[in-house]
Amino acid sequence: MNFSFEFFERNSVYPFYKSVHNRTNGSILNNNSSENAGEYLNDICIVQYIPPYFELEVDKENSPFDLCKIVAIPCFTADLESYVNVEEYMKVQLSKGVIKTIKSRLRRLENCFDITYEMYCGSITKEKYSFLFDQLEIMINRRFSQRNEGHSALKKWTFYKENAYQLILDEKAAFFLISDGEKPIVIGLNFLNQNIFDSAITSYDIDYAKFGLGNIAVLKKMEWCFNNGYSRFDMRWGELAYKRLWCNAIEQYECHILYNKKNIVKRITAYIVMTVINFKIYLREKNILPIKPKIRAIVKKITEKGGASSKSGASNIELVNLGDNTSYGEHLVVDTSTDEYSFLRKIQYDFQYINSEHSNTLNVYKILDRDNSYIIAGKNKAQQIIYK
Repeated sequence: MNFSFEFFERNSVYPFYKSVHNRTNGSILNNNSSENAGEYLNDICIVQYIPPYFELEVDKENSPFDLCKIVAIPCFTADLESYVNVEEYMKVQLSKGVIKTIKSRLRRLENCFDITYEMYCGSITKEKYSFLFDQLEIMINRRFSQRNEGHSALKKWTFYKENAYQLILDEKAAFFLISDGEKPIVIGLNFLNQNIFDSAITSYDIDYAKFGLGNIAVLKKMEWCFNNGYSRFDMRWGELAYKRLWCNAIEQYECHILYNKKNIVKRITAYIVMTVINFKIYLREKNILPIKPKIRAIVKKITEKGGASSKSGASNIELVNLGDNTSYGEHLVVDTSTDEYSFLRKIQYDFQYINSEHSNTLNVYKILDRDNSYIIAGKNKAQQIIYK
């Protein structure tokens, strides 16, 4: 059982818990569904991903349940309580060099495209909602195909799509959006509860990777948190460099093993389960587990080695800088926003990043008298693309 999913995404608490104490603001949520706890008396319940800023209470006097607690994996959160704004937080949390890089990429992004930032919370049309969900799914599939990995959210995609709309209207969820004109380039589905901003699922258009959209998304979401009274920014689990970079409150999730204390077999079984889980945690700390990422890394290494020796892929693209006197009149202007020329987008955006060139002052041409050759031309710079 995943407590974070149940609490943030379903707005529910498992019935064997009497209450949830939010340590970050002192509030206590009493559980109104505790009368259904009897359904679990014949089970051993393993409840994972209990955030460290929550304290869950079991009514040991009046219920048959008892529990064992295990300190599990890291929970990556940012405590914003002591800071006035995101600028102040960044000065304390990030190095000057990192701040300079993020701000430089942000300026470059806004110089190169018509960028807007939006947070849909409390109001969104069904059409916009469906569009953003579909675009987010495309982004996730492209991004994780690039990484040769799967994304756990896709296993629950139907649930998210059917339930998040009402949560957004109820201000219990929010869609974060960065757009280039009308085109979404970053989409994030977030869940909200009291003072906690749960940054659940975020992805971006990988063609814009040069601009560091991941860090820009965190910056803009944190900015929204400060402006709207959210003092805890939760990035959930998963060891990723950007989380270590931004989070100032990295603590451990708890794992609870609940059992019927009146049943001796359940009690013994619960302690066996606890021992197994602790052993798995030990193996993880010794970098023996998990196995799947190690296998993926080996496969990726082999694939990249094979790709380097093959005659296809990015290594067979030649980029040639052109002089100022280049003429483009005899070439065909092409539109990289169409599917036909989508393969040119990343190269175009990289060119824009390097030269700080806005889309409005740039053209892409197909060279008619040479196969598989194109030109990107800005105000002062031009580059020929040759596919071999």
